[in-house]
Amino acid sequence: MGFDPESATEWEHSAIRDSGIVANVSKVLKSPVRSAENALQKWATNFERFLVHFDVDVVDFDEHPLSENYSKNKGLSYRSAIETLEVLLRSQKFAGLTVTEINPDHGADDGPPFKC
Repeated sequence: MGFDPESATEWEHSAIRDSGIVANVSKVLKSPVRSAENALQKWATNFERFLVHFDVDVVDFDEHPLSENYSKNKGLSYRSAIETLEVLLRSQKFAGLTVTEINPDHGADDGPPFKC
């Protein structure tokens, strides 16, 4: 939820289509609560539990510089992101949350400080 169709790769578009959750950044900005409620009604009903992965890159860098994604005026407002998360996290099916930020400034010069 909250992806930018213009920035997504073909693989990401494919994964988004396959997941069944389609709420691009403009839809979530228009109605964060409704977008989250639709995801719960149309997608989460298929599962006993679900996890939320929150990548801070979805938040507009100009409003809150949380990530390395410094595109101008792209992404959700911080408020929209929080409103969306609040709905998802209140669900009885919510089982966990991960928050992710990949920042090359926080890694070693020759790559990440860990092996994948």
